[in-house]
Amino acid sequence: MRRTFSPDYKVAAVKLVTEQGYSVAQACSELGIGETALRRWIKQVQAEKQGYVLPGTKPLSPEQQRIRELEQRIKILEEDKEILKKATAIFMSIKIVWNKTGLCAIFAFRTNLLCPEKAAGEAQ
Repeated sequence: MRRTFSPDYKVAAVKLVTEQGYSVAQACSELGIGETALRRWIKQVQAEKQGYVLPGTKPLSPEQQRIRELEQRIKILEEDKEILKKATAIFMSIKIVWNKTGLCAIFAFRTNLLCPEKAAGEAQ
């Protein structure tokens, strides 16, 4: 079964090699992980320090995790904005012209206040 490791664990494993002077082989034997995995994590941490995340990987640093969350949020907001633009265009394309008297009748407003011409017609 494939094991999964938390981002904190991966960063700690990388620090063994980069900051504490362990060789990759030593760190792998201490931690019980494969060399390929550790080398991939080292490459990923170095890439994140330069400001980008390798495709197909989850970010390890909290800053990169936050950036990814914000990028996802931006994508959702842009999609929402496009939906609203399309809805506005649809609503603007519908051209229904209502006269004042018709609106008064539909919404049951006081016709003598809002539609004096209708009130005058009814009074006669």
